[in-house]
Amino acid sequence: MQERTGNDDWYFPGGFMEFGETLFETCKREFKEDSGVEIEPVTLLKTFDTDIYTYPNGDQTQLITNLFLVKKVSGHL
Repeated sequence: MQERTGNDDWYFPGGFMEFGETLFETCKREFKEDSGVEIEPVTLLKTFDTDIYTYPNGDQTQLITNLFLVKKVSGHL
């Protein structure tokens, strides 16, 4: 888990997929971007697909979140 600056909330590392990426590639890239640690996804643990996010303008989107078990390859927090 990581503490986000500015709002004192804790989150799992993550973000949005880039076009053409696999779930495992996205997991590795986002974890490195968010934490500075290189990881290797071991397995997909769960997919959450019922969350709805409402933007300030009222638009809504359905979030799909994938939770992975990962192992550290290199780097420091």
